[in-house]
Amino acid sequence: MKLSKFLKDRGLFLSINLILALPIVLIMVAFKFKIELIAIIMFIWFVPLMSYILLEFNNKKNFMMN
Repeated sequence: MKLSKFLKDRGLFLSINLILALPIVLIMVAFKFKIELIAIIMFIWFVPLMSYILLEFNNKKNFMMN
């Protein structure tokens, strides 16, 4: 299984996360949060998300090979 196909399968999940992150960022900008703080919050949001997706991909890939 290719990563690109796996990400297409998870497109809805990723889209929902991006759609949820956008208003949060806009609210933080409206309240004049520092850009560094916004970046840290988005990092905290997306690193676990990407870690989860990569772990799920790895598990599915290993399952398909066995």
